[in-house]
Amino acid sequence: MAENLSIELRCNKNSGGTYNASTFVNGKPAVEPELSVKRGNCDAIAMLYDRVKKQHPGIDPRIRGLDKTCLDKIMR
Repeated sequence: MAENLSIELRCNKNSGGTYNASTFVNGKPAVEPELSVKRGNCDAIAMLYDRVKKQHPGIDPRIRGLDKTCLDKIMR
């Protein structure tokens, strides 16, 4: 039986306009350092999204904490 995975990218915006993002799998933080971003821009978050999708094909990660402009850029 296939395991149901819930994958979420939790982001927050820093005062300097950059983002921190972490990947959570089934509510627990991922331990791999390549699945997080510290002080990155929208492009860094988009690359993180692509890495997560490549690691877990067929699952669309949920993204939380991004502004609409950045979110639209990632979803293109």
